[in-house]
Amino acid sequence: MKTMVWIHRWLLLLAILQMAGLAFGAVKREGTWPEADKAITLDLSSVTRAEAVRKVAEAAGWNIVFKGLPEDRIDVHIKNQPASRVLDLVLSDAGYLARREGDLIQIQRDDGAAQDNTQPAPPPAPSVAPAAPAAPTSSTPTRAKKHKHRDDSSSDRTVFGGSLRVEPGEVVDDISVFGGSVDILGKTTGDITVFGGSVHVYPGAHVEGDLAVIGGEVTVDDDASIDGDVAALGGELHRGSRAKIGGEVKMLGDDSDDEDHSSSKAWGPRRIVRTIGVQLTKTAFLFLLGAIVIALATRRMQLLQSEIALRPMRSMALGIASLVVALVLGVLLCVTIVGIPVALAGLLIGILAAYAGICAALSAMGSAIVSHRSENPYVHLAVGCGVFLIAGFIPYFGSFITGLILFAGLGAFAATRAAGFIPLQR
Repeated sequence: MKTMVWIHRWLLLLAILQMAGLAFGAVKREGTWPEADKAITLDLSSVTRAEAVRKVAEAAGWNIVFKGLPEDRIDVHIKNQPASRVLDLVLSDAGYLARREGDLIQIQRDDGAAQDNTQPAPPPAPSVAPAAPAAPTSSTPTRAKKHKHRDDSSSDRTVFGGSLRVEPGEVVDDISVFGGSVDILGKTTGDITVFGGSVHVYPGAHVEGDLAVIGGEVTVDDDASIDGDVAALGGELHRGSRAKIGGEVKMLGDDSDDEDHSSSKAWGPRRIVRTIGVQLTKTAFLFLLGAIVIALATRRMQLLQSEIALRPMRSMALGIASLVVALVLGVLLCVTIVGIPVALAGLLIGILAAYAGICAALSAMGSAIVSHRSENPYVHLAVGCGVFLIAGFIPYFGSFITGLILFAGLGAFAATRAAGFIPLQR
């Protein structure tokens, strides 16, 4: 849609330029003129039209003969423009005839063309009169549409740790949420992006674009519609049974509820099988990631495990504090355009730190259980992942255990100065 608006703008501009050329006069050409002329650059101030024509011919390499050119003075400031086009602009005060044979050009006033234009003018007047209002009529919708699109594009909304409500009948364009909440009861013509926030699309609301959530929550009620795709990375989607989603639904990470979350059939066989599959996938991913970290950074992983094993409560408290500080810093950085890339880089580092800390916490848990039987770090990690898998099937308790492991991992990462990557200042 935006591309079509720009096309309409360029067509309108070309039409205006063409009408302006007809209004100010034109150079009638005879002979052989090439399709592409040499591009010239001129910087002239207060010169006669005859002198300007001579400078154009000199820059283009023409041999020129002219007569009857006016002596009024003009300014010419052009850069890398076709010579014939510059000649048209210099001689735009009246009609002229330019005959060309090779590089020899003769220019004179086209008095016959002027008489032809003045004498037929009265007869076509009746036919031109109805055409005049037709042009504004055809251009008016285009102009109105352009202004309407400009109004829509200027209605982008961004939420940083606050709340936004799109009322019924209200229309906005793109919506970006950073640690906030948005209630949509009206219409959005653009995309919705959520970073650690929540979006609620109420019945009757309409989202024309895509909806993407990273570490947040999306609720789409019955009779709400989303024309584009819905994607969630580490987030949750609660979708009513009569919610309309025109595109694809892509879920990576946390579980989602494709049915009405208030339904009594929420824990049917389909939901149970999906939950088991998601939990197995998460556990396998954590084991694979932990094994890679142990193999590539054994000493740093041992440093995180030791911190968690020696001071588990301190690690969890420090993890909660680190998360709060990180959220505050992220919101402050996102206030400025320069800070947004820094915030995104920090978010990426935070995600990697969280996963590394979780793997370290699981390995420490497995070590506490089977260290008397095996000193293999991969066995410790496997046992910890097994406990995490079993705990994940217990409602509420699994989420509680996941939170404790996450906070302990983040706290150990902060206490060890990013697993030793940040040197101690003395």
